[in-house]
Amino acid sequence: MTVRAEMTASGPGSVALRDNYGDVHTHVGYAGRPEPSWPHRVGVMPPVVAGYQKRTDPAVHLERVFGESPGTAVRTGVVSGMGGVGKTQLAVAYAHRVWDAGEVDLLVWLTATGRDAIITGYAQAGADVASPAEREDIEQVAARFLAWLAATDKRWLVVLDDLADPADVRSLWPQGPAGRVLVTTRRRDAALTDRGQVIDVDLFTGEEALAYLTGRLNGDGQHLDRLAGADELAEELGRLPLALAQAAAYMRDRELTCSAYRRRLAQRRLELALPSDAAAGDYPATVATTWSLSIGLADRLAPAGLAHPLLTLAAELDPHGIPTSLFTTDAARTYLAAAEREPDSRSADPSPAQVLPEEVEDALSNLHRLSLLTRVDTDNLGGPGLVRVHALVQRATREQAGPVSSEAAARAAADALLQVWPERDYQPRYALLAQSLRDNTDALIHTASARCGPRTHTRCSSAQDKAAAMADYLLRRSTTGPTWPARRSGFLAPAIPIP
Repeated sequence: MTVRAEMTASGPGSVALRDNYGDVHTHVGYAGRPEPSWPHRVGVMPPVVAGYQKRTDPAVHLERVFGESPGTAVRTGVVSGMGGVGKTQLAVAYAHRVWDAGEVDLLVWLTATGRDAIITGYAQAGADVASPAEREDIEQVAARFLAWLAATDKRWLVVLDDLADPADVRSLWPQGPAGRVLVTTRRRDAALTDRGQVIDVDLFTGEEALAYLTGRLNGDGQHLDRLAGADELAEELGRLPLALAQAAAYMRDRELTCSAYRRRLAQRRLELALPSDAAAGDYPATVATTWSLSIGLADRLAPAGLAHPLLTLAAELDPHGIPTSLFTTDAARTYLAAAEREPDSRSADPSPAQVLPEEVEDALSNLHRLSLLTRVDTDNLGGPGLVRVHALVQRATREQAGPVSSEAAARAAADALLQVWPERDYQPRYALLAQSLRDNTDALIHTASARCGPRTHTRCSSAQDKAAAMADYLLRRSTTGPTWPARRSGFLAPAIPIP
């Protein structure tokens, strides 16, 4: 027996739902809907944040991407970068400028966190401007809107903010000779590169970071004392705009100087030094939530569950560059295999399987695609390049890792350094690689000792101590020439006792 329930509605903007064995279709009534007034805006466009800092790099000036007026083909700009770097604010500033200047007749601002959200936003715009037929469903109205964009001579700008997955826009890209498309995203997928010009947004420069802090903490010129230590604070926060905004809000609320805040930053976890109650003006998220969303998405990409432990391993090492070959050592892959991972289709064997080198490469690519790290190709390290991770991403990752995961990552990092270190690192062809490994060894000493406190070389009291001792040993022996001792994973000279 067929059971059919139907609801009808009438009037401008009314919605009718029909349920047939669980299928829900949304129909909109358009009778009596007024004609739009021009210029017309759809969606809620965020305001420009207080203290907005204009970038000095001309490569990120969107006026250079789009020019002054629409041309004969749609132009698409893809603003890409890590979470918290200021992508949305660049788009907001540009959208406000062209709107206020009367350069567009239609401005559509959508939060593109999923395909449904994009279709719903298009349908809202289509209902306003595309004269849909009565009782068309949302997808039909969205398609009608795209057709309207392709045919109209009205100047339009469609902003797809925070695009989570390029696949969500498949068959939904706006096109038309009178328009512009602006996308902000953490993704670096080739599908986006093929669509338009990619604008890579970097951190603030030192001058921009100082100018931002000056404007937020001493905008009235009456609080010069608050800026003591501002240069050092900007560097400690990695010149990340969102972190600086959160820190500035925290200091303003508590009437702190930059020097006083630096002491708190050094002594507290990030979640306490950059708490959620220190809202960064009109920024919608905190540093911690911004990155946790990215890590979660990267971890769901195939090979599932590998991105997070890989980032935890990278968090132990040098933010300025980790040889990619370190992550495919036996030590690194054994650690990754032991880490908690979501079930996937890689193997039907229920027992833990060794992680394959190509899976590590895929997981690194996923983290790169989500702008959680950057892969740098180079031919002078005797391997497939470097991995760079922002220091604040590393710190947040270390602080969020549990003690077991942290301990395993420190041990694996030390063993991986042993395995990737060249036997004859004193030779000129290994000079740059050896220097990079020494820098990573130094970073491991710092991160491991920061967790376990002061240590000695006569007795190690924890796995972190072991990793620090191993790293310290490598650092001291890294330029001693061909007398390098015999090595194997997890083993060092007997002179260093290891529990």
